[in-house]
Amino acid sequence: KISDLERLDAEPGVDRVLLGERLAQAYLLQFCKHGFFNTDPHPGNLAVDLQCPGGRLVLYDFGQACELTDSQCDGILQVIQSIVDLDAPACVEAMGKLGALKEGADRGKLEALIENNFKTGKVKSRRSRRRRALTTGELAAQEAAGVPKESETMKYLQLPSQLAFVARAITQMRGVGVMLDKDWEFIDAIADKVPELQMERGAGLDYLAGQFIKSLTRD
Repeated sequence: KISDLERLDAEPGVDRVLLGERLAQAYLLQFCKHGFFNTDPHPGNLAVDLQCPGGRLVLYDFGQACELTDSQCDGILQVIQSIVDLDAPACVEAMGKLGALKEGADRGKLEALIENNFKTGKVKSRRSRRRRALTTGELAAQEAAGVPKESETMKYLQLPSQLAFVARAITQMRGVGVMLDKDWEFIDAIADKVPELQMERGAGLDYLAGQFIKSLTRD
């Protein structure tokens, strides 16, 4: 069982951090390539085949599974890309394509909130590492700067049933990931695989050039 940490730690060549990364990357492929995923990646549905060098992940019980359309696969990939890039406008654009925005949604307010979440580390990636709560002064500064509260923007959002299952799977997966590695983050674990998947889905040289330019300006 993937929750038998003592057994995993005793097995030569098994790296729990790597297992956590593989779990995240397996779900990246399910979400954005295959369009079909197990909605319940809790410890009871996951095991490690120790007969394979380094351990091979085994996913059980696809009785609760969800199918995604090709456009949903692409939309999820673009949301992930926007988080990797800390690109709030691109994130809102991808959410719109996924049908997650209600008609008449104030995209400017959503962009401001997402941008602030990137800066504070509430939405985490390798470029966004603050994990502390904001001080009273920082909250006041946000309000003065016009950063909307989450409660003000929830009215603009809607969650199609398939995306609700995606959110559920990521939440359950995070429990397993943190069990394997206390520093586990879904976006960190999959970031290096995103360009490869983008190219498989038809992104061209403009995408690669854009990623190269962004890499030169990252902290």
